[in-house]
Amino acid sequence: MELPPNEPFPGIQDPTLLIHRQIVEENLSRILDKTQAKGVRFRPHMKTHQHPEVGRWMQQLGIQHITVSSLDMAVEHARLGWKDITIALPCHPRQLRRLAELSKEVTLQVILDHTAMVDVLQEYRVDVGVWIELDTGSHRTGIPVQDVETIRDLIERIETSHHLTCLGFLWHDGHQYAHSSSAAIQAEWQRTIGAVDDLKKSLGMRASSLLCSAGDTPAASQLADLTDVDEIRAGNLVYYDLMQWQAGNCSLDQIGICLAAPVIGRYPDRGEIVVHGGAVHLSKEGLITTDGTTIFGLAVRLHDQGWTPYSTTSPVIKLSQEHGVIQLDINSLDKYPIGSLIGILPVHSCLTADAMRHQRSLVI
Repeated sequence: MELPPNEPFPGIQDPTLLIHRQIVEENLSRILDKTQAKGVRFRPHMKTHQHPEVGRWMQQLGIQHITVSSLDMAVEHARLGWKDITIALPCHPRQLRRLAELSKEVTLQVILDHTAMVDVLQEYRVDVGVWIELDTGSHRTGIPVQDVETIRDLIERIETSHHLTCLGFLWHDGHQYAHSSSAAIQAEWQRTIGAVDDLKKSLGMRASSLLCSAGDTPAASQLADLTDVDEIRAGNLVYYDLMQWQAGNCSLDQIGICLAAPVIGRYPDRGEIVVHGGAVHLSKEGLITTDGTTIFGLAVRLHDQGWTPYSTTSPVIKLSQEHGVIQLDINSLDKYPIGSLIGILPVHSCLTADAMRHQRSLVI
């Protein structure tokens, strides 16, 4: 069986993550234009892409400060030449030796929400900047923003340390992902900013020099004015994904990655094709659509310049470890013989990029 002569990416043999440089750079340029014009620092979260070449594009655009989600990721990015790194995951005693080593190589920031860690960091003489993590409603980690006394105590403990510098307050409004309108995102943002302002007023002069660092893609994408904070740590907006598209934070043509998957089965009677592209490539994150069904990606037509969506009725309806089942109309089915490639836009780009990190990728 021969493939069509115009088949894109003839060198691809296995599931491969396609990264569209133009789309990614346009996504980056939008947030940079928005933040730089107002003096707000953009400190992208590298957990979304985790790709050295995307990092180089960021450096070429003038980005110097980054966020990572683990100590391992911080070490890796230090090796790639990044010199100012925030680890946006609470540190713990098992990491202290490596934290101390890394703090000698780069300007390192950590986040804390327990006073006990101040003493441990001091004992190990770890020279780092400290962000106090606030819980502004996501209820993951962080001190509740209304808990003024605990926050005051933590600030005092940091200020008396000889190795720690208190930078300010950091939070992630993860609950913003539940909102699908600009008005709701704006209202939630203002609620958080109001709560942080109340906290700073309660703390008095001690809080006057403390900075504010916020991180979520919905607010960074939807809000025209981000000057309520000193830095933005959004990461997903570098690639975007179907979750962000469904929430109205991006268009389909702003999604910067897709999985190129070889067709391994055709079942016209079911209106389906099966591809080599499963949970180990896309992750098994699902998206509940407006009709109540769950999908695991959306098929797109690949071409040399990238991809073009068919419609919102070409979903990945089932995943196993290596298999993906895609629903297609009869006309589209005829275009995919065994061995041809089809693209899949991911539900959650952070997880897909992580799943494909040690597999195959191609920049186009």
